[in-house]
Amino acid sequence: MTERSLFNVACKLLGLWLLFRAVSAFVWAFLASRYASYFLTEPPEVFGWFSGTVALVFGLFLCCRSAWLTQLLFRIDRPLDAEPDDASPRRLM
Repeated sequence: MTERSLFNVACKLLGLWLLFRAVSAFVWAFLASRYASYFLTEPPEVFGWFSGTVALVFGLFLCCRSAWLTQLLFRIDRPLDAEPDDASPRRLM
């Protein structure tokens, strides 16, 4: 496994973690707003919705565009799954 593919997998895992974090933030913000007498006026409730939205956006970006981010950071032109021209075919088993 190369460092580029490892970085790509790490970006996807970080994106999934952020998506789960966003879902939990939305659930807690919903529960706080549902059972509180003030709707979206207390700072913890507003922060729950805001942090959930930010985590959702960054999580979706990392999950969907991790290959693009890897190409940008490692300055490569070919796709990640392309083999070099002079490489011999690899077998897994």
